[in-house]
Amino acid sequence: MTQTNRPILKLPSRSAESVDEQVIVLDSIDVLLPCRRFAVSFKVSERGSVSPTSEFLLRLLHAADGVLEADIASFFGFNQRELSFVLEEVTSRDYVSRSNGQAWLTASGQSLFLEDQQSPAIYAVEKRTESVSFDLLSLCPVDLRGLSVFAMKLDELPVLDVEIVANARQRVPKAFWTHFSELFLASDRKLANKKPTLYSIDNVVAGDRFSTIVPITVTATTGRPHAAEADLSHWREAQQLEDRYTVVESVTAFMETLKVSKRPDDIQGYQLLTKWAPDFLREFIRRDGLAVERYFHAAGTRAGELRSDRPTVPLLGTLFTPANNERLHNAVRYALERSANKPLIAEIQWIVPEVRWGHTRVLPATLNSIERLLFPEPSGDAEPQRVSATAITRNPLPRYLAEAFDHHQFLAEQAAIAPAVEVFIIPDLVCAVLVHAPIKANNGIPVPLGFLSFDASVVQRVAEDLGKIAARETPTGQ
Repeated sequence: MTQTNRPILKLPSRSAESVDEQVIVLDSIDVLLPCRRFAVSFKVSERGSVSPTSEFLLRLLHAADGVLEADIASFFGFNQRELSFVLEEVTSRDYVSRSNGQAWLTASGQSLFLEDQQSPAIYAVEKRTESVSFDLLSLCPVDLRGLSVFAMKLDELPVLDVEIVANARQRVPKAFWTHFSELFLASDRKLANKKPTLYSIDNVVAGDRFSTIVPITVTATTGRPHAAEADLSHWREAQQLEDRYTVVESVTAFMETLKVSKRPDDIQGYQLLTKWAPDFLREFIRRDGLAVERYFHAAGTRAGELRSDRPTVPLLGTLFTPANNERLHNAVRYALERSANKPLIAEIQWIVPEVRWGHTRVLPATLNSIERLLFPEPSGDAEPQRVSATAITRNPLPRYLAEAFDHHQFLAEQAAIAPAVEVFIIPDLVCAVLVHAPIKANNGIPVPLGFLSFDASVVQRVAEDLGKIAARETPTGQ
């Protein structure tokens, strides 16, 4: 695919004043960027040196060429042996020629003295072979870091131009020239002090392929929540993104895959919110159900911080955004304080909505951290207690979700729960319910909207209904 203009990554404005322009964070997503190692053989010319005496000799010959060797010996106070040693050092490098008892600078010797420089600039050419890593889309440097099994099963960014990846080895020399300073000088102060110059690239050998993570923050404005954009500022600075415009293109294409259309049963999802948290949502309930847009704006402007006397708060965005993830952990802490000395049901049930969901390392990290909240590390040789995490879906789990959860259950065919609904629940402790559907448009990025609660009555209502909709269980590996 040929691009005439580089795409511009649009970052949402943080200085908007009106409510309609308030920035909201909808999701945190991780995607894989294909990369490869290359062994590059090259030459660098580095600032070298000769002995101080030889340098002064070169400076003398530069000032008065064709000096008698006897005068050189007299000038420096050398005996014949010392004079021979110094002259051998400079003539062996073709800086000085000798004839009829006189010494002259050669053309190479003259070239050492740059314009307006009184000291010779002496360089040495060194052969090197280094292993370097580039992403295969923009051919920019990346770090080689190990990924968890979960992360390795995430989806890759789409490759919009297959030829770019297929011909990566042929493109490496140009990329190596472009990023030479970034690859070596920035991390090697000793090498940087020598002020090396890349002299030539002699050979490139392709090595192993690997992947690295590109973290995407999905942001939008309250005025146009369906038209969300990718914020890559947690991955690279704006100037670096200019060099990686092909990656930005690919991220833009990936964002298109997140879009969904409104469904008639989305209304049923919003009805579940009002059914399970009627008191909390009382001011947003109309005759025809939840006033979605009004609640959406309220959720975007309310602080939403939990307190012992505020057990239910609105949620805007997935549980994987930093703010909502912190709220979830705080809800678990409050619930544990309230339920002290009561036996725990060590189980997390998570109904997965039928959108691209949980595509982030925050998912397994959340399951692990909640497990530690429920059962802190035991002392001595006691075995740590485990929390069973079950994903509940209508369809088979994607590979990455199967890796994150311990168990998988299918929803019963007659389950009265809309495909856009997400439910997180720890029985007797905490629940969170979200509806993933476009808002203010019939098509676009789904806007997760719902509530988080450790209110005992709300959690109980959700748990009772969920007990009726889970069907047969299947191992997560299938």
